[in-house]
Parts: sequence; C-alpha cells; structure tokens
Amino acid sequence: QALGAGNPWQARFAAKVGLGAALVFAAFSASLILLLREQIASIYTPDQAVIQIASMLIVYAALYQFSDAIQVICAGALRGYQDTRVTMILTLFAYWGIGLPVGYLLGLTDWFGPASGPSGLWEGLIAGLSCAALMLSIRLTLSARRRIRNSRPAG
Repeated sequence: QALGAGNPWQARFAAKVGLGAALVFAAFSASLILLLREQIASIYTPDQAVIQIASMLIVYAALYQFSDAIQVICAGALRGYQDTRVTMILTLFAYWGIGLPVGYLLGLTDWFGPASGPSGLWEGLIAGLSCAALMLSIRLTLSARRRIRNSRPAG
C-alpha cells in the first residue's frame, strides 16, 4: 500500500519490520521445535528407535525456519513491488536448481562422501531455501533502492 501511495521509504520500512518480525517468530518457532523434538516425534510413533532418528532430523526443521522466513517475507514484499516474474525464476532456481540436486547428491549418492540419506535431503532443502532467501533479499534491497531513487525529484 505504501508503494501505491507513492511512499517507497515507508514500503522499505514495512519490509524491514516484516523481516524482523518473521525472524523473531522463526527464532521462537525453532526454539520450540528444538525443545520439543522428541515429543513431536512421539506423537507419530511409540517406537523409540524411530523417535531417536526423527528427533535428529527435526533439528533440520528448526534450522530451516530462518531462511524460510526470510524468503517468504522477501517474496511477499517483492509482490508488492510488482516484481513477480523474477521472483518466480529465482525461487524456481533455488528450489529445483540448488535444493533438489544438493539434496539428491548429499542424500542419495556418494559423490561427497557416503550418502547421508534423509539428512542429506534436509541439507539440500536448507541449501535451496537459503539460496532463495539470499537472492530474494538482494532483489528486494535493489528494488527498494531503485524505487526510492526514482521517486526523488530531479534536481
């Protein structure tokens, strides 16, 4: 709405507040996931061996909260800048060009040491989300700067 009102400074501020709030929520969420990982796993099975494995993998779910929060907020803010095509391309590249291949290579092949199974797949997911977060953050920063620069009166 700030962009529609011709206030790119307010739009940039709103994006920063959104990112800050998302990161606080991600920290809270990650903390709960880490603290309750065995209880979460035990909801789905009474088997202690499965609970132990799931508890180790749930750590990855806690870790990806941060990069996921960043990429979601940046994608939403970029939608406000009407920058959807490049956002889609960057996101597709991060997920399918980085996340899936990295997960496959780490989890299911021995190219980088012994195949690590589910851990490698989670690491690929985190790599893809982290790349999306980085690329979308850069895109948002550049878009906000450009919009502010273009809104200043010539002089």
